[in-house]
Amino acid sequence: MQFKLYKKTYKNKLRSYKIKDKIKFHQYLVNLLDIKKSDKVLDLGCGHGQTLIYIARKLAENGKVIGVDNDENLLAVAERVLKDEIMEGKIELTKSDISNNLPFFNNSYNKIVCHNVIECIPNKNLFIDECYRILKKNGILIISHTDFDTQIFNSSYPELSRSLVHNYCDTRQQWMKACDGMIGRKLFSILNKNKFKNVELKIYVMSNTKYKPFEYGYRIAQDIVDIAKKSKMFDAAELNTWLEDLKEKDNKGEFFYSSNIYMIIARK
Repeated sequence: MQFKLYKKTYKNKLRSYKIKDKIKFHQYLVNLLDIKKSDKVLDLGCGHGQTLIYIARKLAENGKVIGVDNDENLLAVAERVLKDEIMEGKIELTKSDISNNLPFFNNSYNKIVCHNVIECIPNKNLFIDECYRILKKNGILIISHTDFDTQIFNSSYPELSRSLVHNYCDTRQQWMKACDGMIGRKLFSILNKNKFKNVELKIYVMSNTKYKPFEYGYRIAQDIVDIAKKSKMFDAAELNTWLEDLKEKDNKGEFFYSSNIYMIIARK
């Protein structure tokens, strides 16, 4: 094993592979890449590998996907979960900081995908230029990102919900080099001002009507409360009341959650 695996990280991230909403989204995202069996694909900011698995399934023996991330803990999870695909040679994992010049040759990849990462990259134009440089002619780049400020909960406490969502959206977590929870709505203008041609916008709505542990809305509600606790801007009692209300909404068949994911398809 190349990367050291931490049991807590592994157990936490393993849940993501079971969240049906994430499964559907990552399959949809990969389908947009229009992958050919012999393609060489790059996943920039691959995290624990939830997109990699669906890319690998579309590749033949002469195709390959390279997953790049700077977090060794996440790469270790991907290495464990995707060990069969790695042994087959379809997946390769690389530790690298993608916020500077990318460590790849010019015109070397058919497809590049980057999901929920560009928010954390300080120099976004440099990153786009680097993607253009390493893509082959007629290659496809897909950059996608959740616009966290679009999150909606059907809550009995709408003002509190708005405050919690905005706090989550605006919080720069310790591991982030940059923060912009509204980056999704800015992606088209960023890509449209660069060298790429045929820039296309797609919108994916992540939604739930059930508040259960393996639903995305449930997991994000827990994350929102965790961030709120760290910010020390909210009372513990009101946070508990908010979560209990979501549970009660579910019991009454009234729970609803949604958020928008914006995807830009750019062709070289």
